[in-house]
Amino acid sequence: MKKLNFRSSENMLANRDAVLSRIPEHKSDRLISLQSASVVYDLLTIALGRRGQYEMLSECLERAMKFAFEEFHLWYQFALSLMAAGKSARAVKVLKECIRLKPDDATIPLLAAKLCVGSLHWLEEAEKFAKTVVDIGDKTSEFKAKGYLALGLTYSLQATDASLRGMQEVLQRKALLAFQRAHSLSPTDHQAAFYLALQLAISRQIPEALGYVRQALQLQGDDANSLHLLALLLSAQKHYHDALNIIDMALSEYPENFM
Repeated sequence: MKKLNFRSSENMLANRDAVLSRIPEHKSDRLISLQSASVVYDLLTIALGRRGQYEMLSECLERAMKFAFEEFHLWYQFALSLMAAGKSARAVKVLKECIRLKPDDATIPLLAAKLCVGSLHWLEEAEKFAKTVVDIGDKTSEFKAKGYLALGLTYSLQATDASLRGMQEVLQRKALLAFQRAHSLSPTDHQAAFYLALQLAISRQIPEALGYVRQALQLQGDDANSLHLLALLLSAQKHYHDALNIIDMALSEYPENFM
């Protein structure tokens, strides 16, 4: 059976009748070409995504950018394909363009903040994106809470990186305030409760941390991170028997996770 060449098929179908001119007279033709190209790239996304061929998908979508201009859908697909292919730095650059095209969509800076907090460790960029989410999230408490959660994570990581103790303490306080705000906006989010508990533990406020980690487990009883933190906090208070019971329970739930 002849092997399907996705690259050649993509180029042939999408480029066949493309109108790239920006002059007003060609607007209707350009829109038709853009719609045709979008359909082709949507199909390619489905086909290559199912096969896990994200590298090839990102290359195909990169060539689609000549059609994109102000077309959010193609830019966003390109960003997601770069994320899936592990090209986080490029994905952040493309997400910035997506934010410009759709400035009221809080999910975009939230994705960018997640990438910056993660493997990239671009904490200044992460802080900017998180603040953008908070600002956009004024319309919905859900996204505002997620923005504060991202901001708290950023400040906590910045505190870890800080060399001066005074700066560490300032950033830890900012992280704690951000997590408290996230939890107050979304009290049923187990992650907000967990990260608030973790930050309190870092600040050595053990009794308060215990209260919030138990709250996190009430919301999500099988969360491995919360179980781990609860065991550590119980050990810190010398409740070793209770801590061991939590570890036994966690290992029965997650036998491959040795905490």
